[in-house]
Amino acid sequence: MENDFDNPLMISLDSQVVTSRKTRSPRKRINKNERSTGVLTIRELSQSSINKECDDSIFYEPKNEEKKESQFKTILKSKLGDDEKYAVVEYMKNQNDCITFCFVSKSCKKIISEFSYNPVPITTIYPFYNITSLIRYSSNDPIITSQQVERIICTYPVSYSEAEELANNGMECTRIKLSREDVELNGITIPEEVDVIGENCFSECFNLRFVPFPPSVHQLERFAFSRCNSLTTVIIPSSITNIGEGCFNECCQLERLFLSSDLTIIGNDCFSGCTKLSFIKVEGESKKFFGLIPYWIAQLIEIENNIQCVNVEFTSYDRKIKDEIIPTTLKTLGEFCFSNSLNTSIIIPTNISKIKGSCFSNCSKLKSIIIPNTVVDLAYSSFFNCSSLTSITISNSLKELKDSTFSYCSSLVNISLPTSLTKIESRCFSYCTSLKSIELPLNVVELGDQCFSHCLSLHQIIISDSITKLGKECFLSCELLENIFLPNIQLIPISCFENCSNLLAITIPNASKLSAKCFKNCIELQAIVCDFINIPIKWEESSFEGCSKINKETLTNLKINYLKQHKTQKKKK
Repeated sequence: MENDFDNPLMISLDSQVVTSRKTRSPRKRINKNERSTGVLTIRELSQSSINKECDDSIFYEPKNEEKKESQFKTILKSKLGDDEKYAVVEYMKNQNDCITFCFVSKSCKKIISEFSYNPVPITTIYPFYNITSLIRYSSNDPIITSQQVERIICTYPVSYSEAEELANNGMECTRIKLSREDVELNGITIPEEVDVIGENCFSECFNLRFVPFPPSVHQLERFAFSRCNSLTTVIIPSSITNIGEGCFNECCQLERLFLSSDLTIIGNDCFSGCTKLSFIKVEGESKKFFGLIPYWIAQLIEIENNIQCVNVEFTSYDRKIKDEIIPTTLKTLGEFCFSNSLNTSIIIPTNISKIKGSCFSNCSKLKSIIIPNTVVDLAYSSFFNCSSLTSITISNSLKELKDSTFSYCSSLVNISLPTSLTKIESRCFSYCTSLKSIELPLNVVELGDQCFSHCLSLHQIIISDSITKLGKECFLSCELLENIFLPNIQLIPISCFENCSNLLAITIPNASKLSAKCFKNCIELQAIVCDFINIPIKWEESSFEGCSKINKETLTNLKINYLKQHKTQKKKK
């Protein structure tokens, strides 16, 4: 569709300036004074159908709500004031919660009846007989027609075009995002009703020189203005608190940047490639800037404004312009900071306390790394696919190893884990195909899903008494494992030891349930050591699928003793 060149406020994609425009407003914000009570909350719609005109006495309350009603009555045994009861309603999730609340007491029913809007998604007016504003929390929420409903307000995110369409149907919107499609349809304008500038919204608008943001805008999403090669000055007003990843990435002519001290988030690579950026002014009286920013931006801010930047991280762009040297003043390494580096070793200084996600991922030449004891937070996928890594020293201050931390480190043979660890999350060592043995620290209580899956060389793992939970597929396809002792595990989860083709025996003295496929295709498995006399064990048909050396007598004993114990326990009850 062509742009309207006759309208001076509607400008083509090659325009030099983005303008704000006034239009027939597709939304009005809810005036707090119009609400009888409560705080507007966003909930998911639950389906039900109750007629407004029916008398309360004929309403059937589902049986599964009886327990909930009892809980409500327990909560409300002490004499709560109206304000406290309003607060209870704010925490409700759906229409049935509110119906149950009405059954607690007359005063609770009165509280519900005083709402002038629905604080949860509803499919009928009941029990909110007196609402004048119908709130739609999702596009799936029905439009309820009733004489007393004066306004229909959509609180879910919509594009500007959608908001205009809803406005034409008499509805208001409170969360409007300007999309790329809106720009292509209407020209480069930012309507005054917009809250969010969407992803890639103005990306590659090559002649764009300046952007005036309406006060309604509070967020710029990722790559919203990336590669706007004529943009020279950017003024971020105090209303904007969040700038997404790569928002002004490769705006190669950007020279001057004005920020508010209220800005809290600047995404990764937000200004990377802005090679001419040399001046940053922070507006506000604060002597500290608390927004999360890259190191090179912090330097410009501190030089120009004589204020301290509190939340600074070393980013992938910092690494490029600082010759990969980590400053000794920083505490955080950002996401993907050294990702794809070809260095064989990297020195992490002792001032670093936090390493963010995928920081060293895909470093194919990295052979050794020392994580100093100052590091207390090592994020997900930190060393994912470091295929040459053979030596790791891990901080003894870590309590958890996150998801996929060392996944696909295919050259890793041995690793010593610190005694401080209490949890190893999903896929942490999955596909470490050269890992031969590992001893889990005494304080570890849980191993996540696929934690050691496809560790094809793993033949020994020492599991302490403290471990009480294993994740699904935890040791899937660990082909060289021969013996496993699980002293305090009660549940063997789905596919936990599936395809462990050399597993000979497993000792599970406290196990009470063997899930589906947990020992599937363990073709050498011959012995299951368990206390099936005192602890009944329940198992699935597929638990031992493909276990050709497990005899029928073993399985029959497990089943018979489970049934006997189960019957005995029932009688005792």
